[in-house]
Amino acid sequence: MKIEIFEEKNSSSLEVIKPDIDEYLVRICEDIQILKQEFPKLYFRQYQLDNNLIEFKENKEVEKLLKSNGNKVLPITTIEDKIIKSGNYPTIEELRKYLKNS
Repeated sequence: MKIEIFEEKNSSSLEVIKPDIDEYLVRICEDIQILKQEFPKLYFRQYQLDNNLIEFKENKEVEKLLKSNGNKVLPITTIEDKIIKSGNYPTIEELRKYLKNS
């Protein structure tokens, strides 16, 4: 199973780190570690628009959503290349639900 998160920027590249963004990034990383214990074959990657443009273009759903709505839809989370959430990071409950149904 594969989870990918497509983000605007890596928090370390932001000039001023916003506390809420940093909190989301810490939470999602912790959530992924928990889910890896529940789903041992889980593969997780994060892509930043400024560093991973190829990955954004390779996922046609992500590319289409970005072209039609702009960066406001970031972050975009996919499971098995299907968009499950955009505009915010998913909760562990949301991820778990989609993983169980994949």
